[in-house]
Amino acid sequence: MTTRKDIYHRIEWIDQCKAYAIFAMVFAHCGGRMVNADAQTDHWIHLWHMPLFFIVSGMVLNEKKWMGWSNYGRFVKSRLKTLILPFLFWGTVCNVWIYLILNYLHMGGG
Repeated sequence: MTTRKDIYHRIEWIDQCKAYAIFAMVFAHCGGRMVNADAQTDHWIHLWHMPLFFIVSGMVLNEKKWMGWSNYGRFVKSRLKTLILPFLFWGTVCNVWIYLILNYLHMGGG
């Protein structure tokens, strides 16, 4: 007899990551205003909460592709070039651009 537990094999660390990402998302969108979080904390949470949520959700969505592999390192390496490197590149470009514009406006240039 097949039990429900056999059908729905859950990986604990993925569930924990999803819970952490959901908590951070809720905090970033509404909780930070309730506790009057400073700008640095708000910015820091906004840097990683959505990427973490999408990466972990994508792993669960495409479970067949990585579940058969003997280790998760191979899965992460296969996604490094297509997901993580563009995220880091464009995140850096956008943050530098925003920093330059804010400094320009702050100095009275605009």
